[in-house]
Amino acid sequence: MQKKRSDPGDDMSFVLGDIRLHDEGAEEVFAWGFMLLGFSMVICPLWILVFVTESVQRLAIMTCFIFIFLVLVSFVTTARPFETLAATAA
Repeated sequence: MQKKRSDPGDDMSFVLGDIRLHDEGAEEVFAWGFMLLGFSMVICPLWILVFVTESVQRLAIMTCFIFIFLVLVSFVTTARPFETLAATAA
């Protein structure tokens, strides 16, 4: 495929088919951001569960975080639905 520039003044971004590539700095910021988000998705429920005593409330908290993780994996990655479900179950 032939490269085609998206903006003549922008040296860091170009289009290759349907893929838009950006500079490595932006990619690193997004990678760290998603890593921080994933880490908080593991740690936050643990801290919340410490302060909740009712079993139904604990189950609701865990279900909400699992659902949010499933939705994030579905929209952030290009994984197929069964792969997304497998990642969430793991």
